[in-house]
This record gives sequence, C-alpha cells and structure tokens, in this order.
Amino acid sequence: MYALELQNVTKRIKEQEIISNLSFELKYGEILGFLGPNGAGKTTTIRMITGLMKVTDGDIIVAGKSIQKEWRPSISQIGAIIETPSLYPYMTGRQNLRYFSRMYTEVDENRINDVVIRLEIDKVLDQKVKNYSLGMKQRLGIAVALLHQPQILILDEPTNGLDPAGIKEIRNYLKYLAHQENIAILVSSHLLAEVELMCDRVIIIQNGKRVFIQDLKENRMKQQQKVKIKGDPIQVTNALHLYDPQLKISQADDGVLITRAVDEIPEIIYHLAQERIRIYEVYVVSKSLEEKFLEVVGDKDDGR
Repeated sequence: MYALELQNVTKRIKEQEIISNLSFELKYGEILGFLGPNGAGKTTTIRMITGLMKVTDGDIIVAGKSIQKEWRPSISQIGAIIETPSLYPYMTGRQNLRYFSRMYTEVDENRINDVVIRLEIDKVLDQKVKNYSLGMKQRLGIAVALLHQPQILILDEPTNGLDPAGIKEIRNYLKYLAHQENIAILVSSHLLAEVELMCDRVIIIQNGKRVFIQDLKENRMKQQQKVKIKGDPIQVTNALHLYDPQLKISQADDGVLITRAVDEIPEIIYHLAQERIRIYEVYVVSKSLEEKFLEVVGDKDDGR
C-alpha cells in the first residue's frame, strides 16, 4: 500500500481545467520532489491533498483511505508546512507546541518531548520564537506538523530563505524522518539542486499534467555511466584503444568521454596508469536535474 496515491485527479475552476488526470504515488520512507514551473498546478494539487480544496474528478488515497469518502480519517494522516511555518513569535517554542497540540486529542507532554528531542530543538525550546533563526523556525514548524504522528509530511518550499548551513540541516532532518522513521515526504521546491540532493524520486508537472518522473536513487546506481577522463586526449585515446579496440571515445578539450559499466572504471584507470598516461581527474558526467527540468518544461514559465 502506498502512503499517498493520486488517481486520475482533475480540478476545474469556472470551467477552466487546472489539473488534468494527474496520477502519481508516494511511498513510505521516501522523499518525493514535486516540481513544475510557475502556474503548473503544484499549489492546487497540494491544497487538494491536504483537504483544503475539493477534487473535481478522480480520487486521492491517503494511507489507504479515500479523501472523497473518508475525509477526516485521511486528513489526520497528513502533516503540512506551506512555505513559512505559522508560528506565534512572542510565544516560546514550547508554548507554540502546547498551543498546537490542543488541536489533537492524542497529543500529550510526552509526545511533545519526543518530537523536540527528535528534531534537536530542546536547547531553544524556552526562547521566544521571534529570536529563532530561519532554520530553527523551520525545525519547529516540522515539529508542529509531526505532533499528531502523521504518516505523510507535505512541505512547500521548506528551505525557502535559508542559508546553506540551514538548508543542509533541514535536508538531513528530512532524510532522517523518511529513511529512519519511515515517514513519506512530499517536497515542492524551486531549488532544483537541493531537490536532487534531498529526494529519492521527482515528478514534474506542467499545465496540470504529469510530464516527467524519475527515480534519482536508481539513476545514481545505474550500471552504464558516461565518464570523463581528464588528460592528454590523444594519449588517453591511444591507451584506451589498446585496452578495448571497440570502445567508443568522444574527444573533449581537456580529455575524453566514454560510456562504461561503473564497476569497470577502476580497471580502466589501472590500465591507463600501467601505460604511464598522466590522468588529472576521472568523474561521472550526468545531466543535472535542472538541465532535465529545462528539457521537459522549456526555459520559460508558462505564465499561468
């Protein structure tokens, strides 16, 4: 069973179709990047998932329950932060957590302490939130979203406005929650380089339709990889042809490009060393998520 499943979801507003037959799944223990240009329908989709907007056609299944037929039980499995967490700045972190815990009957002081320790915010818990850094506010926001022990966490721009250290902190916490606590996390963000570091899979939508989906983890482990070998192109090429006369080699300004199985690369490097070829660098060349994104959606937003 998936943590979250969108089944041919369509949303129309005043005869305009905002989301068209959208389907995808979110697994337990994974971080799924939810991407698209401005106006693609990401916010509308998140609003439907979190129960803030009704689905026109299709269905959303949350932890096995239909959001159409079992709204309250399904929504109770979701925790969400949309951009900046809604916190009370003149209250302490502890007071905020106690305040929001009143929304749920099953949250007690022990649960608050458990979340606080898990997110390592205990040292600042009795300070006023107005004195928190952005990263600490995000962590407190995640703590609030996790109070009722949801199985799914929805985050819209979770690293918005953070410095590199804060971004890394949030990334590590989200990976911990997904991979160690088995929480399913959906992340919408415009920071594509960060999404590539954080997420296990990505889905791209455009004009309300799914146009691309990829398993980033599987792509990283792919057997055949394009590899760049930096060194004298002629010397490297001649040595590689001695290793394998059938090897296809592309010339580059400062070396060559080959496509080979990952586990064969050390053997190739050893052969070049035996041939006394000076090698300055060897690395895998792959398209970045940003390059793939621009290939799929184009260089400009659609303006919707």
